[in-house]
Amino acid sequence: MERPSLEAAPGVVIPRKFVIPPAVVAHRMQRYAIYLMACAFLLMAANLNSLSLEIVLWFATGIAAVFALLCAIAVVILHAIAWNFDRMREELHGGRTATDMR
Repeated sequence: MERPSLEAAPGVVIPRKFVIPPAVVAHRMQRYAIYLMACAFLLMAANLNSLSLEIVLWFATGIAAVFALLCAIAVVILHAIAWNFDRMREELHGGRTATDMR
């Protein structure tokens, strides 16, 4: 059994809308990280302002803060991948970057 080719058949065009560049994913993750950090700070403020602390707020604060840090780490990694992705496209397309090809 032969392996299927990764290239499209002649005359078949793969739509670009299905290819999400790493920079776009990194931008989304960065936005999510900022939102989660804001939520974590709001939850911390709610915890400090009231003396009758609910355990749910403490858990939510910890979970939101950890998830925000994970998103921030993912943003750094995705930006590095995006930079390498752009360099690979530049090599493949004769010096033109992905930004030039839009």
